[in-house]
Amino acid sequence: MHFPAMPVQGDIDGICRHQIHQRFLKATLTLQQAVTTILVLTLLNPHTYLDTVVLLGAVGAQLPAPGKPWFTFGAISASIAWFCALGFGARLPAHSREPASASTK
Repeated sequence: MHFPAMPVQGDIDGICRHQIHQRFLKATLTLQQAVTTILVLTLLNPHTYLDTVVLLGAVGAQLPAPGKPWFTFGAISASIAWFCALGFGARLPAHSREPASASTK
């Protein structure tokens, strides 16, 4: 994976945010690199196992048998909703994601 070098703070003078954003958009990944990155971030993430096996497993095991399918359905639905929201939120324009400190000035 090759990403263009991010200019240091002193080098940003004279370069607008749009130019910096365009420079990073030109960095492309092959399909194999993208899939490999997704698999590595998913399968090597310890929170994946802690959340699904330990947390959800412990909570789900305490439920009576009739409630377990509903719990499973709810957990899956919440996960889908969460990751869809993250995906759509990542596509928001950068100007709509200003840091909180910038909006309080």
